Parts: sequence; structure tokens; C-alpha cells
Amino acid sequence: MVIMLQTLLTFLHGLPPEGIVAIVAALPLTELRASIPLGIAVFHMSAFQAFLYSLLGNVIPIALLFLCFPWIACFAENHIPFLHRILEKHFSHLEEKHRINYQKYGMIFLIVFVAIPFPGFGVWTGIPLSILFRMKYRYSIPAVFIGIFLLGCIVLFLTEGSINLLKWI
Repeated sequence: MVIMLQTLLTFLHGLPPEGIVAIVAALPLTELRASIPLGIAVFHMSAFQAFLYSLLGNVIPIALLFLCFPWIACFAENHIPFLHRILEKHFSHLEEKHRINYQKYGMIFLIVFVAIPFPGFGVWTGIPLSILFRMKYRYSIPAVFIGIFLLGCIVLFLTEGSINLLKWI
């Protein structure tokens, strides 16, 4: 992931730091897990600035996923069978894995799922799950926003704690 971030930063060179942080937050593998530490440690932003630009960047995929995911799945089913098989296998596995927790906790499940600071969780997986579980937008969108906010708080806490710990060493 470090090499990917270095390549991405080279590609985005010339953009303002705020834009780079927002773009990194919008990407599937990095999201807030990388954008907040990047803003604080590399661009020397305040914690509030890194948090704010990361949240703004991580909100971008919400509209894209809610609008485009069903269309992409339908397009792949009709025109790209290979991609459809990959998507079907991946998302049916996700649905099986998380169905019991979703049925038991509903909106709370989605909030926690988006807020977990590990790869494979977050907005890019949480929204397709909410679509697969046919969660109503009036529940899923606020759940995703709350999850993003909590994820940002967790990552900010871990980043600040790590930086302060390194000062002691």
C-alpha cells in the first residue's frame, strides 16, 4: 500500500494538499485510513483540516456508488459476463457472510461496518451491501454518514496517538 500511495502522490503532484487528501479519501483501498495520516504527517495539516478534507473526499463515492452500482451490475450482466461472474461471486460471498448480522442489527450493522478501520470495510463495501440487502435510502445514507464520521474519529485518534507516542520515543 505504501508503494501505491507513493505512486499516487507522484501522479497527483501539483494539486493542493487539500485536494490530494480528498482524492486519497475517495479511493477504495485507502479511504480515511490513509488520507487522515497523510494530511497530518505528510502535509502538516491540523487534525481538524485533515479530518474535514478526508470526510469530504470520502463522501464522494456515496453518490457514485448509489447511482452507478446497480447500473454497472446490470450492464455487466447483459454485456460483460466475465465481470458479472466476478461481481456476483464477490458480492454473494459478502452477502452470505454478513446476512445474519444485518438481519439482527440492521442500520447499526451498516454504521459499524463502515466505521471499521481495516481494508475490506468502509464506504466502498458498505454501500453495495446496503444495496444487496435492499436497505432503504433513508436508512442507509445516514448510516453511511455516521459510519464515515466514526471511522474518521477512530483514524484521527490512532494517528494522533501514534504521533504523540513517537515523540516520547
